[in-house]
Amino acid sequence: MLKVEGLSKEFKMHIRDGLIIEGFNEVSFTACSGKLLAITGASGIGKSTLLKCIYRTYKPSKGSVIYLSGDGSRYDLATAEDQTILRLRKTEMGYVSQFLHVIPRVSAIDILTNRLLSKNILPGEAKDTAEGYLEKVGINKALWNMYPSTFSGGEKQRLNILLALASKPRLLLLDEPTASLDSNSKEIILELILDAKKMGMTMIGVFHDQDAIKFLSDSRYDMRINQLVAVS
Repeated sequence: MLKVEGLSKEFKMHIRDGLIIEGFNEVSFTACSGKLLAITGASGIGKSTLLKCIYRTYKPSKGSVIYLSGDGSRYDLATAEDQTILRLRKTEMGYVSQFLHVIPRVSAIDILTNRLLSKNILPGEAKDTAEGYLEKVGINKALWNMYPSTFSGGEKQRLNILLALASKPRLLLLDEPTASLDSNSKEIILELILDAKKMGMTMIGVFHDQDAIKFLSDSRYDMRINQLVAVS
């Protein structure tokens, strides 16, 4: 579904007289449909930057990210027009960051319900499904009508993952999805991710959590300076 070739990212620091900082260099790999590819490596090596380049939060400095769409079209996510990227994000691609970013002063149940409505689910069904999701991940019912800004870190992360999974993207990028979760919450989230993979969702995830890697991944690459190494 996704073929990354020679992908690199550099940052030009204009406030430091144009100093060039290397995010990562010459990364290549293939992600197969319905599989989860785990990316590991030391902190600061460029793993999150790599995901952001695939999702096009950052524009890569060079290389290609060839994505096979659901209708059979191929797109180079590294060079595609912004409108194309926005359309693919809305219809086919999802992203779970390490931090929850939502509209302020909108309740958790409304945020999740609205995400489901955007997938053309009827209002009544969308609300029932949202309530089922929130209950399944153990978010207290008293919090459903509260703003996520009042949530703990673990509660925010559980909602963050629900928002991505509820959209049922073909390709889901995960940046430390189990960070800040207690053992019980982590087990629930791992099961949700595994269920999504069994339904055919393709995933690329950045992990430090060895339990998550063993439980979820079909293949693993370790990111090192100037190379991405396959791990058996």
